[in-house]
Amino acid sequence: MANLNQIAASAYGATQKLPTLPSLEAKTDDVSFSDLVEKAIDSFEGTQAKAEDMSIKAAQGKADINDVILAVQNADVALSAVVTIRDRIIQAYQDVLRMAI
Repeated sequence: MANLNQIAASAYGATQKLPTLPSLEAKTDDVSFSDLVEKAIDSFEGTQAKAEDMSIKAAQGKADINDVILAVQNADVALSAVVTIRDRIIQAYQDVLRMAI
């Protein structure tokens, strides 16, 4: 039976080989909130445009059906995220309006 220290050392060595994640700390020095919103909207519009293009290509018989389904699903997820964010912003605005002054 393997020694517990050997198992721990092996597990630690395996974790060192994993790719590192990017820092999740917000860097607010050079990025404004409006810039973040603008980038998010541009990304959303790009996702929607890609789904539309892939659908047109599929109708013309020029696209693989798997690529079309993937593009449409990505657009659906992006739309769901945008709707959820919109709903949360409206809810926050309504909460601010209800605050007693």
